[in-house]
Amino acid sequence: MAHNWKSVEEVESFAKRLEGSCIADRKSPHALSSLHENQGKGGFGQYLENAYFGLKTNSSPLPDFHPLPLELKATPLKKSASGKLSPKERLVLNIINFSEIALEDSIYESHFLEKNAQILLIWYIHASAQEYGKIAIDLAGIWRCMEEDKEQIIADWIAIRDKIRMGRAHEISEGDTLYLGACTKGASSKTLREQPYSSIPAKQRALCFKESYMRRIYERMKQKQASLRRIATGGLSVEDAIIEKASLYIGMSLGELSRKFGVSEKAKHKTAMVFSYMMGGDGKNLAAVYEEFKAADFLVKAIRAHEKKSKEAMSFPAIRYLEIVEEEEWEDSTLYSQLARKFIFPIFTWDPAINDYIFDRSVIWNMPERDLDIVKGVWEDTKDKIARGIYDGFIPMSAQRIAHIRPHGRDAKDLTPTPQGTMEKKYSFWLNKSYIDKTILEPGAQYNPLTNLGEHDTAR
Repeated sequence: MAHNWKSVEEVESFAKRLEGSCIADRKSPHALSSLHENQGKGGFGQYLENAYFGLKTNSSPLPDFHPLPLELKATPLKKSASGKLSPKERLVLNIINFSEIALEDSIYESHFLEKNAQILLIWYIHASAQEYGKIAIDLAGIWRCMEEDKEQIIADWIAIRDKIRMGRAHEISEGDTLYLGACTKGASSKTLREQPYSSIPAKQRALCFKESYMRRIYERMKQKQASLRRIATGGLSVEDAIIEKASLYIGMSLGELSRKFGVSEKAKHKTAMVFSYMMGGDGKNLAAVYEEFKAADFLVKAIRAHEKKSKEAMSFPAIRYLEIVEEEEWEDSTLYSQLARKFIFPIFTWDPAINDYIFDRSVIWNMPERDLDIVKGVWEDTKDKIARGIYDGFIPMSAQRIAHIRPHGRDAKDLTPTPQGTMEKKYSFWLNKSYIDKTILEPGAQYNPLTNLGEHDTAR
């Protein structure tokens, strides 16, 4: 069973375990049962996706980790006599469909960007006749060409497209562009295809990142790897250092903090963004800033409270009905992967005197195994009902089962496919407000979910 990857960040974190190692040394729980040591060109890339990421080799036009917008590419490094590593070759992306690209008015609607906006690059050290499992991995990370080099990538893409529109696909050369090239691709350089605006056959070509551009990518990724900061702990544990760093802002209002860090009042995840800045980040995922956040895989969830009561239940990603029934077991489920992590809760408490929230404290917490077992029952009940086509009888908050299920879509038209072939309203798992209040907002309080299991105790 292929692994159900939950986020781009999760995939990148898992990929980085390979750095300085090899697949044989990093046994993957996601490996497909049937593996092939393909010896042809591209064989290591196929082995990597099968043996480490649990992906089935296919020729889909969608990104490899679909529905996540993430493509996987293995690319070789060569070692000089002095031991310095550098990219060995260009990175071939997708075959150019001359008729398709000619009709694309913008790179933002292009097949190229749909597939290659985010590429997980696995840089490995080339060695002849090396067993795939023992090939050394130097670097792993995500390259987003439109974030790094947008203007030039757009210019190169337009140059290639416009030459095709002019009926000159047969004249395309890699020298036409700087970063994004159009290299020959096929059984031989003589493989020809029809082009839409000329009767002259053109060589089959693929978009690629040119070898010179690959050197830039490698150098930039190495710089980023080296620039990942560490939290100054001052002899404290990582958790205590986080609490201490956040404590500098206790008593400041959310409005004051937002102004201090330049966070918009209308920002969708304002409290989480503010906390990122409080930690020294850039308002985004702290795992991209600190080694400790990446290594510990912290999940930050801000809480807004009124008189020791949370303002709302805590939501998790919408349930994918097909995946929960056909692919998931409890311990590899989306929900378990979230709840089994270490949480950081920045707590903001309402102050009616200033009509704003005040930063109160941070709590670092993980769900006890006993409580995970209770949620497991809710998850099993939900999975069973979805398998039987029941979408109107999920466990509610009133059942006091730690978690409950309720709608998560934007509106009544926000639907998702089901195992029965229908489209149903989106639902997601939520942690109960009462559980948050007793377990997180009231330190030392005794929350006992076992007192009210009732009819929802087991899946039916």
